[in-house]
Amino acid sequence: MNKNKIHWLLVIGGLLSLTMFNFAAIGQARFYAAVSEGPLVAGQTFQVQYIVEDPKEPPQFRLPSFSSFTVHDSFDSKSTVIQSGTGLLQVYSKIVVLSVNKPGRYTIPGAKAFIDGKWQQFSSTKVQIVKDWLPA
Repeated sequence: MNKNKIHWLLVIGGLLSLTMFNFAAIGQARFYAAVSEGPLVAGQTFQVQYIVEDPKEPPQFRLPSFSSFTVHDSFDSKSTVIQSGTGLLQVYSKIVVLSVNKPGRYTIPGAKAFIDGKWQQFSSTKVQIVKDWLPA
């Protein structure tokens, strides 16, 4: 498999499987962040998703400065999820596509969101960026 196909498989796999790194509850609304599941490779994009579940009103997001990263894109997403036994759940997300060129440990800063009448802060998290990754 050529390197370009491997890159896109990693990107798609990362977008489909996210690892939570922060979770908090506010009344019924919950907010947390997720980052693409590893490995995170230098020079390749990965996704950070700030998620708010079941707020009374759509949240307003404020992104932090991503000074150690290159920001490729950011966009909003809204979905409705069916939960077993509890009905429908509204899920809002702010998705940011990032990359970094050098391997090492980096801190992804937390965003802020106005949720149900109150500004809330997502926690920051540390990620490990590797130089190269080859599947077994």
